[in-house]
Amino acid sequence: MEPNAMPEPFGDDSVHVGATVSRLGEDIDINLFASAVEAMRHVVTQAPCYELVFEFSLTKDVFAAYSSGITQAIECPHCGGNIASKRPHGFDHYTLGVVGRLHETNDPLGSEQEASIRQEIKRMDAAVRSCDSEISLLRARIQGIMSERKRLLHTRPNYDFVLHPIRRMPRELLLEIFHLCVQNEVETLLDMSPNDGRLFPGTLDTRRAPWTLAQVCRTWRSLALKDKKLWRNFVVTWGGSEMTRYQTSPNALASLLSLQMLRCRRARMHVTYLGDSHEAKDVLLQPLCAMGHNWSTASIRGDAAGLRQFNNYRGRFTNLENLDLHFNVDFDWGDDPNTLFTPFSEAPELRKLSLSGDLDAIRANADQFPWKQIEHFTHKVSADYLAFQSGRFLLIPKMKNLRICELDCVPPDGIASPRQNLHLEALHTLTLRKIPGSIESGPEQYLQWFRLPALVVLHFPSGFGCPSTLKAFLDRSECELQELTLIEHELDEREIEDLLRERRLQKLRTLNLGGYLTMFRQYMSEGVFSALTIIPNGIEGGNIVLPRLQCFTLHGYNRKRLSAALVDMIESRWSNPDIAQLPPGMRVDRLEHVELWNPFPDGSPRLQNYDPKAEALLRELCRQGLVVVCVE
Repeated sequence: MEPNAMPEPFGDDSVHVGATVSRLGEDIDINLFASAVEAMRHVVTQAPCYELVFEFSLTKDVFAAYSSGITQAIECPHCGGNIASKRPHGFDHYTLGVVGRLHETNDPLGSEQEASIRQEIKRMDAAVRSCDSEISLLRARIQGIMSERKRLLHTRPNYDFVLHPIRRMPRELLLEIFHLCVQNEVETLLDMSPNDGRLFPGTLDTRRAPWTLAQVCRTWRSLALKDKKLWRNFVVTWGGSEMTRYQTSPNALASLLSLQMLRCRRARMHVTYLGDSHEAKDVLLQPLCAMGHNWSTASIRGDAAGLRQFNNYRGRFTNLENLDLHFNVDFDWGDDPNTLFTPFSEAPELRKLSLSGDLDAIRANADQFPWKQIEHFTHKVSADYLAFQSGRFLLIPKMKNLRICELDCVPPDGIASPRQNLHLEALHTLTLRKIPGSIESGPEQYLQWFRLPALVVLHFPSGFGCPSTLKAFLDRSECELQELTLIEHELDEREIEDLLRERRLQKLRTLNLGGYLTMFRQYMSEGVFSALTIIPNGIEGGNIVLPRLQCFTLHGYNRKRLSAALVDMIESRWSNPDIAQLPPGMRVDRLEHVELWNPFPDGSPRLQNYDPKAEALLRELCRQGLVVVCVE
């Protein structure tokens, strides 16, 4: 066939396709055109590409509209050209065949063949330029789409932000969240060691709450500045590394302190001051103590050089209610009244006092505190300060109105025993705690020194191991306890049972019980649960242990399954039918509240660790109204 000669008709299929396309060009019917394309897929296996292009020339717009939705290209089986493309495409099949034959021989080209090949090269160059142009357009389009996508992704969070629920949150709730933020910040600071460089400069740091809360937006700033209680916590320290201190201007901290006190206004202040002998201390202490009449709670720690300066402000702390003092081990304060620590000797509202550290700074013969006002006294001792506690029992008799007393138990050879029993008529709550790391410390010696007729609450958080001493103390004091705590004790099962049967404990309403320590783990014998169980038909005999018990707390019950004996004890005190049929004069209270502390062996509360029957029974008791709380 000559290069420019028209091909012979290819049959009815090609004519049908051409006719269909022409009709579509008039009617613009995309659905019919789709059928035509499917028929064309058969014809294209025989027809050259340029013939099909010629047939489609009258329906270019329709074909373009449809081809934009075609996901699979219509390719020529001879040359691979995309028939659906708008660009010059495909190859002249005759020229393609000539080129193929010439590649296999060294025959010279005829003039017509050379002209045809050159013409085809020009056409292919034009097609390449068309492809390059389209690629450039597509790249620009893709780049534009990617830029648009990036802009949308960057902008969309701004729309989410304005829809955040915090914008609709009531101001009262938002303010409560502010208070929690400040509380968490203060607790984090107080948990740090005084020598921790991160503690500096305490709350005088604009990177901490509440300063940060006033920097978010106008609404938050207005809300934070209006609530003076947000600004009442002061943690003032000049600790940290020497480099950090010298790089910070004391005047800058003093300015922040003055600004915070201005925002606090007349709110009751909670002050924590870590004093030392640094030269900048007066710059911070002077404005702080100038507002001493607004102090409500104070926690002060320091050495003699850092704390003596407080004496200059004696009489200013007229509203101070709670004071926590820690004296670092230091040189002798001396007996000169001018050198004693006396800034809080005139504090008419002081009721709660906590002392720790080197108590040689406190003189029993000096009125350094308003002792008769103190109602709650706490003495904390660490193993490093055992040698500095000799005179503390000389202080307790001075507190005539003491109601609550918490003492860490110093070994007997480390303190001077009182000359007579400590008779405190108003004291109703006593806590005696063994000092961690001290083998010889324990509460037994202390029980021999006290006589407390009004005592109703007695706590032994750790280290108790002598029930006979406790019985003698109860008889001597002639008191009847209503709450008893025995945790991390040193008693066996029989000693606990005998103690719980003690006559002066039978009005006990709250029992906090924990296991004895073995290999750093607590264990509780189930025999104790059996002793506390009310046996059916056994009430009339009067053999009931703790008949007034209403609240029971179990600490460190480390078992793989919830004990059936424990649940049986709880059930017997909750739903025993004999309780409602007691004779006159007898009273057995119903157990109303149960707490289980650390009851799960691996730290995760999983019900499958329970005894199935015990679990079902406990759930039923809860449905009936019993309060059961599991605390991790």
